[in-house]
Amino acid sequence: MRNPSILRYLLIISSTIILIVATTAVRQQYQQNPVEKSGFDLYIISMSYQPEFCYQHRQEHWPGCEHPRTDWKTHLTIHGLWPQYLNGSWPESCTNETLSEKVIATLHTRLEQWWPNVRAANANEPQYLDFWNHEWSKHGTCSGLSQFAYFTAALNHFIPTPPLVAEKYGKSVRKEELLRAYDNGTTAAANSTTILVCTHGKYLSEVRWCLGKHPEFGRPSYRMPCPPSIVLQWDSACQGSEIILSQFPGNNSSSMSTMTAIV
Repeated sequence: MRNPSILRYLLIISSTIILIVATTAVRQQYQQNPVEKSGFDLYIISMSYQPEFCYQHRQEHWPGCEHPRTDWKTHLTIHGLWPQYLNGSWPESCTNETLSEKVIATLHTRLEQWWPNVRAANANEPQYLDFWNHEWSKHGTCSGLSQFAYFTAALNHFIPTPPLVAEKYGKSVRKEELLRAYDNGTTAAANSTTILVCTHGKYLSEVRWCLGKHPEFGRPSYRMPCPPSIVLQWDSACQGSEIILSQFPGNNSSSMSTMTAIV
């Protein structure tokens, strides 16, 4: 006859093993693998204002710039999620891990909407992956996160664009007003943790936030003020009290399908 005590003991051991395996599988999505967790201090999430980006590259005649989606006029899109050191420098190209098309396929709809590649005409073209491949190779490989965890983290920390951007498309806006809009009107401009980046000191090109790094899993966590050393190394600050929100070159109407409204 079987001993009940032994059976209970075996059951506890089996349950413990299953729990350890499950926990390990989850952590592998977030923990740093080839890169030590202490390798960098924080993250920067950077959003691109596509009308200005396209204007600065208007001689390239990229499909997405000549026929932009309508929502690109009113919403910024992701440029990248970048590991950063407190001293203002950053790691890059930390491993040779190549981009997995299978991973991208699982996130493709969200990536196409929030992290588009204006250099390609169609999201189904192989070259559409080039932008994501560049960001993964240069920055993602230094995060220590799996590819799925890295791209998911960037999508989850997408900076919402305030309605003010749509209202002022092709016009100028007060810098203080734009900062307050990004902070939902809750923070004085002087204390804002939003960083505005401009070309020639006045044309909005990017919006950036600094994000803390989770002490255990290494993924981005809370929004935080950017250290002065990081802010000062950006030589493209928005100067003066007025910022111009450019139009797309030629102010083309979109012939691309508009994605689901970004909120």
